[in-house]
Amino acid sequence: MKYLELQKRYLDRGLDDFCLKSIEDFQAVFGIVVNSIEGYNELSEDRKSVFEGFLINYLNRVGLSTKANFAPVSIHYVEEIRLGGKMQEDEEYYTEYSRQFYILRPNTIKIKMNRKGYTDKDVVYPFTNENKKRFLRFDFLENKSKIWLHAISPTEWY
Repeated sequence: MKYLELQKRYLDRGLDDFCLKSIEDFQAVFGIVVNSIEGYNELSEDRKSVFEGFLINYLNRVGLSTKANFAPVSIHYVEEIRLGGKMQEDEEYYTEYSRQFYILRPNTIKIKMNRKGYTDKDVVYPFTNENKKRFLRFDFLENKSKIWLHAISPTEWY
């Protein structure tokens, strides 16, 4: 969307500070129905609420130029599993040798996500450590570059 068109949409909606107040503002200004974002309909109601709050807060923290080049791609509840190992028990640190991402669906189905540019190491470690995290993974385009963020809460992401 062009910068001036986006600016006009904000002003027509009465958002003179260029900050969204609700998911309805997002839909009206960006012309995107939130439930058309891939994966949104597979989220629980609680996670939908977290995502909507996050989306509004994220967009309120970037400038209008960035917003004009923003396009959501997908939102998924994801489990990240990192496997680390060490050859000797007394080694100080674990070496990460595998990182896997799974989309978690409400019906307890786990779907492994493909990852480009990352190859699991083909090593067997006698001492291993498994670290799991769950979060909302939001993929979007910004200036034609694909970006993804971990959304932990409406106000916390990285």
